Amino acid sequence: MAGRTATVAVLAAVAAVAVAASGPPTAAAQDGGGGAGSERPVFAFEFESYELAPAEFVTPFRVAFGPGGIMAVADYGADAIQVFDANGTFDYGFGSPGGRDRPGAFNAPYDIAFGPNGTMAVADAFNDRIQVFHADGTFAYHFGAVESHCHVSCKTDPGEFNWPSGVDFGPGGIMAVADTRNHRIQVFHANGTFDYQIGYDEDDGDGDHHGHSHGSGGEGDGPGEFSYPRGVEFGPGGIMAVADHSNHRIQVFHANGTFDYQFGSRGDGPGEFEFPTGVEFGPGGIMAVADGWINKRIQVFHANGTFDYELRSSWLAPSKIGTPAGVAFGPGGIIAVADEQHYRVN
Repeated sequence: MAGRTATVAVLAAVAAVAVAASGPPTAAAQDGGGGAGSERPVFAFEFESYELAPAEFVTPFRVAFGPGGIMAVADYGADAIQVFDANGTFDYGFGSPGGRDRPGAFNAPYDIAFGPNGTMAVADAFNDRIQVFHADGTFAYHFGAVESHCHVSCKTDPGEFNWPSGVDFGPGGIMAVADTRNHRIQVFHANGTFDYQIGYDEDDGDGDHHGHSHGSGGEGDGPGEFSYPRGVEFGPGGIMAVADHSNHRIQVFHANGTFDYQFGSRGDGPGEFEFPTGVEFGPGGIMAVADGWINKRIQVFHANGTFDYELRSSWLAPSKIGTPAGVAFGPGGIIAVADEQHYRVN
């Protein structure tokens, strides 16, 4: 291609092996919207005069491992999902730029998660919806708000979203969504119907708080309250961790959604964060946090939230972490990092 490229590699927790890349092929998807047909979507992306080939990224934001060690990358700059086999070789991709009237199209896919039987859920942020796809990348269904986009003053009912930027599957196929601009986490049944929410409890005057909720409601910094939550992850036994972005902390909840504990505060020291964007559970309940916007590192914590170690550029030379937005544990405890600054996955 005429632009510069990005390639895929996976790194171990301490000793990294990375395939470097440089420069953005400033791209958006031209084709490949996951349709309702039975054929696997076509992957072909183009922006201006540059072709975005497989294993090239524009703004890779989240990465997830699926059955058999396959890996999917959500590239919100390209409005695309790419899927790789267990060896890191490109398999297929799907997505194209589009609005709510186009199933399978995206407007900033910020996160992806694997669910039962290899299904995939995508947080289609600017379309204010979650889309679910079959294991081959074909569209299955979506749920979320359908009215026009707004900034902060609407889309607060259960099952509606305002800029959802995180999603994960839990026990039995339930889904949790980081409803970022509503400062809450919503939990859904496996069929996409609303179950309960954490951190937002708007009383519209009729005494109905829209299902059971935890937290005092709206943006806040108390236990069970959030300020622009950006990532959500289920862990052992159905516990849930949330990257509470603008509160610079991680909150952990019991399987029933009640608050358990929190860790972190603003700063650049061990166990401190500057706008964390993602959290992931690993072997034995350890947690990795993408602390990337300012601190440009991954921090790893014991299951009780105490600091263990960090990964940053000095650990990863010659391939350096630029802005790690997403992190995922794969087979054998390997760690994959979505580095949006360097247009690659390490």
